[in-house]
Amino acid sequence: MKPRPKEQGDELDLDSLMDAMTNVVAVLILVLLLTQLNVQETIRDVVSRSTVTEADLNSAKKELDALLEKKQSVDSRLNEFNLASEKERLARMQETLAARKKLLETQNKQANEFSMRIENDRKMAVENEKEIEQNQQERDKLQTQIAETLAKKADLQARLDKTPVKPAPPPKVVSIPSPRPAPEGAKRLSILCANNKIYPLSIDDIRKDAEEKAKGIILRYKLNTNPEAGIDPEKFENFYTKLPSPNDEFFKVEYFVADKRWPRIRLIPRENKGITVEQLASAKSAGRRLLASIDPQKFYVVFDVLTNSFDAYLSARQVLMQANVPAGWEPRPDQWVYESWIPGSIELGPPRPPAPPPTTPQTPAKPPNVID
Repeated sequence: MKPRPKEQGDELDLDSLMDAMTNVVAVLILVLLLTQLNVQETIRDVVSRSTVTEADLNSAKKELDALLEKKQSVDSRLNEFNLASEKERLARMQETLAARKKLLETQNKQANEFSMRIENDRKMAVENEKEIEQNQQERDKLQTQIAETLAKKADLQARLDKTPVKPAPPPKVVSIPSPRPAPEGAKRLSILCANNKIYPLSIDDIRKDAEEKAKGIILRYKLNTNPEAGIDPEKFENFYTKLPSPNDEFFKVEYFVADKRWPRIRLIPRENKGITVEQLASAKSAGRRLLASIDPQKFYVVFDVLTNSFDAYLSARQVLMQANVPAGWEPRPDQWVYESWIPGSIELGPPRPPAPPPTTPQTPAKPPNVID
């Protein structure tokens, strides 16, 4: 059998001792009571007799002496038994028992906590085992993918080794910048380079369309009936900014008013439009043919180049160089947007006083260097 813990044995010994002490005290008290009862019974028996012989008296005396001797023995044993000290010893043993019970509870609590830790460790071990199994499956999957990739690489390498080497394309020729004015009599064509594509601008047509729409608003809503107040800026702006964009191939047109006075347009390139670098490299593409068809005797080109579209600019310049079309460029930040005035001398608000005539003759300005 499994041995009982030491604390449990101490508790049982103390209980046995208490039972034994209780039994001893009870027996002694019982003997004392019986002795007294026997003495009283003897006396009553003697008194009840009508005649008492010498023999009866001696017999009663002997019985009394025996009973007194027993009583004395019981009293002696009761005197030897110190109930107070036993109670004190019992109290000490109870304190010891309480302390051991508390210690046992603490040990049991620690054992339970240790058992819980063991259970948690077991669960964690099971989870780790599952994770290891999953990692092993992923590792096997990755090894399979690596093997397939290496096989594809080997196949591609073999096909590459069998592919004949093509000659390199001719290098792009870019002329060294030489800023100069535009050819006399030549008309400017603007091209925006954005999204690494080029967007030709039909700016004159877009400006003319905006002018006609602005004048139509003024006439239709009678915004210029008071010459002193001029055209009402708020009413004009309310109608002007809601105009629909014209059906331009490359740009969406937005209408706005600058400084509450000047009607303006803003050109947003359509992301799904534009001429790509690949199209510029193809002799059969419509975009390349459009650039190559520019008449160098009548036009020159100025590029507005966003920083993310320099490759598209170089490809377009290469096409223009082959067509001998003069061109220049202006670098622009990535967030730059093409904005333009509109013709017609439309000015909102009260008319400004005329500017005073110049006091000195004006020398004609030199034409700007727009060609490089």
